[in-house]
Amino acid sequence: PHGKPYKGEVLVEESLFVWGEQGIGEEVMFCYFFEELNKRVLDVTVALDPRLIPYFSDRFPSWTFLNRHRVVEELPVKDYCAPTGDLFRYLGLPAINGELTFAQPLLAPRKERAKQIRDFLGVKTKPRIGISWRGGKGVHGKIRSMELDQMMSGVAPEKDLEIISFQYTEGHEEEVISHGDRRVAISGLDNFTDLDGVFALMASCDAVITVDNAVAHFAGALGVPVMVVVPAGQTQFRWKNDVIRRLFFPSAQLFSQEPIGDWRSAVKCAWDAALDTFFRLERDEETPS
Repeated sequence: PHGKPYKGEVLVEESLFVWGEQGIGEEVMFCYFFEELNKRVLDVTVALDPRLIPYFSDRFPSWTFLNRHRVVEELPVKDYCAPTGDLFRYLGLPAINGELTFAQPLLAPRKERAKQIRDFLGVKTKPRIGISWRGGKGVHGKIRSMELDQMMSGVAPEKDLEIISFQYTEGHEEEVISHGDRRVAISGLDNFTDLDGVFALMASCDAVITVDNAVAHFAGALGVPVMVVVPAGQTQFRWKNDVIRRLFFPSAQLFSQEPIGDWRSAVKCAWDAALDTFFRLERDEETPS
């Protein structure tokens, strides 16, 4: 892109172009810096995954938002430019040091869709847990993914639960049907494109158990308790570093493989923590104020 590299400066007259260049999960994380960026720069153009634009265009009405997948041939000409990852590079340390604060949660489901989902689900009488077991492509995606059977190994088959699949990769519906556990429900949404519905449904869950994928970032950004299950030795910095995890995703807990390649212990601990969240909330509701 045209323009000088942006390094966190205050820009009064100059324009800035920011673009997402990683997966949608990373985009969500770096969007935390938009609030600070809005204080430093008046003229901002952002190229984002189009599924995220509705959640930020209302919040920053003076900004220009573009579909990141359609700006390759005609990049905006601006005075400064930066990939969203550079916002972490130059603003991350002040945030870690407590000089910047983030409004939590970053995301919220739209009220009308949230009500529609709540009305459809009805009164919740047992724990409602969201799950996702695969994410990413290539070698790294394979390492951090598991089978649905492995995800479900951490909870007793007689446990009375509502379990909702937020898996979004090709063939996930067939996996749920083939698995045969009637507690596991397909969301009924297009989990890849209908983020409005996904966010509303996810916000209705007591907790989400997931591998390191977009679902983990969504749940964390929504403030939903999320148990992130990761492979040994492959933990990304946002989960591995306790300070960063608490800063961006304070509702997230990390559960790592032990030993390498064995998901059983991590998955069992994640399920225990997710169910404890439900029963802890129940106890809090029963306690007189």
